Amino acid sequence: MAVSNLAPFIKLKSRILKELPVKKLIGDIVINEEEYKILIDYLKNHYRRIVSGVSEPDPILAVALVQIGIRYYDGGYWPHVANELGLSLLPANHQICIGDAFYKTLIRFDRLRLARGEYVKNILMHGFVSNHYSDAFFNFLFAFYRIDLERDLSRLNRSMVADLFDVMVRNDNTGRTYWLVQQTVDAIRTNQKGTKIRIRRLLRLIDKCFWDQIVPTNATNRLTQNFIKWQAESDAFQVYMNEYHGGHQCGRRTKSFSTPHLVCDLLNTTFSLVLPTQLIKFDYIESLTWEIMHDGKIEQFSVGSYQGVTGLKTEELCIPISHKYVFSEYEIELSSGGTRLKRFIIKSDCARFFGKDGVFILPNSLPVGEVYAITHFDDLIVSEGYSDSERRGTLTLYYFDFQHGDILRMPNGKPLSIGKKIEEGILPRGLVTGACAIIKNDRFPIYKQSPTMLIKMLPSRAVGTLIVVNEKQYRLFDEQAVKIDLHDRTNEVGYIIRLADYGCESDGIYEVLIDVPNDRTNRYVRFALLNSFQFEFEDAPYIFSSRGTIRLSDSLNITSVNFVNQKLKGENVFNFEIDPKEDYISFLLKVNDKIIPINISVPAFRWKFDDGTWEISKPSELWHSDFPKMIYIKYPNDQIILSLDDDNSIEDDIDQYQVFNIRKEKQLFECDMTRFKTWLGRTKEIRVLYLDFPDNRKEFFQVLTKSRISSCLIRGDYERDLIICEFDIIGNSRYFVDISFCKRLIIEKAEIQKGKLELPVEIGSGRYIVFVYEQDVDDTGFGDPVYLPIAKYEKEILNPYDLTGKSI
Repeated sequence: MAVSNLAPFIKLKSRILKELPVKKLIGDIVINEEEYKILIDYLKNHYRRIVSGVSEPDPILAVALVQIGIRYYDGGYWPHVANELGLSLLPANHQICIGDAFYKTLIRFDRLRLARGEYVKNILMHGFVSNHYSDAFFNFLFAFYRIDLERDLSRLNRSMVADLFDVMVRNDNTGRTYWLVQQTVDAIRTNQKGTKIRIRRLLRLIDKCFWDQIVPTNATNRLTQNFIKWQAESDAFQVYMNEYHGGHQCGRRTKSFSTPHLVCDLLNTTFSLVLPTQLIKFDYIESLTWEIMHDGKIEQFSVGSYQGVTGLKTEELCIPISHKYVFSEYEIELSSGGTRLKRFIIKSDCARFFGKDGVFILPNSLPVGEVYAITHFDDLIVSEGYSDSERRGTLTLYYFDFQHGDILRMPNGKPLSIGKKIEEGILPRGLVTGACAIIKNDRFPIYKQSPTMLIKMLPSRAVGTLIVVNEKQYRLFDEQAVKIDLHDRTNEVGYIIRLADYGCESDGIYEVLIDVPNDRTNRYVRFALLNSFQFEFEDAPYIFSSRGTIRLSDSLNITSVNFVNQKLKGENVFNFEIDPKEDYISFLLKVNDKIIPINISVPAFRWKFDDGTWEISKPSELWHSDFPKMIYIKYPNDQIILSLDDDNSIEDDIDQYQVFNIRKEKQLFECDMTRFKTWLGRTKEIRVLYLDFPDNRKEFFQVLTKSRISSCLIRGDYERDLIICEFDIIGNSRYFVDISFCKRLIIEKAEIQKGKLELPVEIGSGRYIVFVYEQDVDDTGFGDPVYLPIAKYEKEILNPYDLTGKSI
């Protein structure tokens, strides 16, 4: 075989031998169109040997047979094999010989398999789903996403996945399984763990496309490519997606409730009990009834149902309720023919909380931001987050603007906290995040309003408690303190005090000591109060940026410590250089004739590899063997996700991403990259490591998995009879060349040294072809070096000393 034809086959064979032992399904070995032609040529050349009756394991044959199924299976298989062989018909005995060779390959490499005689089923199973049936497969998943999950991936728990698999494996045409073909069911049944990963990933793909209208680009794997085609051509997908991206919905992700809940029309102060859709087994189809019990009353409501994928879905009901029953306990049951299917309880409470859309919020899940509450008219909720209230008949409507760490005292004395546990000390409201005052090398937190403090103690010690502010003494009850019942085992109660009532009002540095009699707990805090102190970084966070801009309150008398910080004339706006080794920029703030040093943390992305130095610029591309073992990252977030680009990520059984949480004691991320190194592979020349943020994805750096030649110079030294080749190679392997002249191989596997090669040959005039290879590690067990072709160059050389056959 000519070198130009042999090289691609050697490369493909080497890759198949590497990937086959580690792929769950043979169809996960990605084959492009050129490689498919090579496989079919192999099948044609070896057809007679295969059907001679002496079949043996053949990985190349196995991949070829699976690829034919992937590309052409439409209910028939062998006719397509015959067509690829150029035959009108494939005899039954030949089918058996080919199928037996495939099965022996499965045994040899210990791959998933069904019974021995099920040749076609075994082949098709390893393709998961053929291209012809992939649209039906996506229709099935979209029905599950749309109906069962109600377009909310947070519902995809283990129970839901288990129910989905039960329906898929059963494949009895319930739950729309008529969209599935047997090959997919067989693949699911034999590889449940791997299929769960695929399905979760495909559902994430559907969700991202449905809500964010983000479609993968430059996809290399087959299922992703088929998904891109399906979402563009599927009438059902486009209709439902357009519905949620038009009108008042405007593409909003709305939380779907699976449990009964209250809703409030905040304008008219009317209430309803919503009984949302429920997913139940197909067995329960008759006499579906909701039963509601409250205040000694029992009400029953019949409910209809419709078909989902993993079961039946009940229709949603909305039941108006009276004002006097808003705070009652509700016991709610869904039954079928006397059999109780589900039971829910809404506990009674002294207040009901709602979002700005009027949807019920559980008291222990109150969010930051705008929240409404309903109480009896004479009941009181106390909180720093209080904004306003108004009487609505016998009720009071409260409006709150909560911040993280705010504490509420409910009308019954019970405390609630926003986003964190109730802890003793200064509450976070008013804290300026990312800034601190530096006093005698100590860091003081900065508050832009006088803070509030929570003190815990035994009630008997409250009367004698002193509050010492900058050495001035106050008694706890000199001002009003809000008492809250902690409901813990310590018998302590909590007192919320406003430090403004104890002298903490004007700008300055404060030291506060709480002296509780007969209590050894250290209650000593220090902070800076700067009432007008605010700042904002423009275009932050800074990722791979060398400069930034900070805007501070115009009323501040502030100057920059760093001479590189350039202040804009007439404004407290500073342009500054981002220092990779320094997390802060520093200022001097003049307050009441005193100078207070201020450090402000710069929200920039910083990184370092292993034991390297901190950097802010984008890393240059890496050779795969230089891929770091550890990556350390500083970034203004509590969590970061690193992921590899789309390689075989849909058709493989591995999630190629990891979530890392910040090490709060060090204020950095420590990312162990061991798993990423195993995922790099060689199916793509370049792999990309991404930083995945909630709203976007940013490229971190590129990894070269195989060598690349950026330039090649071929010339002749006619006086010394040398062919000289000079290469600019990006990579870190050993490199070799084959050179042919006039279709005749004249040099074979000559090694390139330091990017250059000088070959003594008799230089003739004509076309020279140079094939460049990199030597790969031999994993085949045959012992011979493996040469992977990476480039081909052609050069017409005219030797002035050899003008044979030339005309002037």
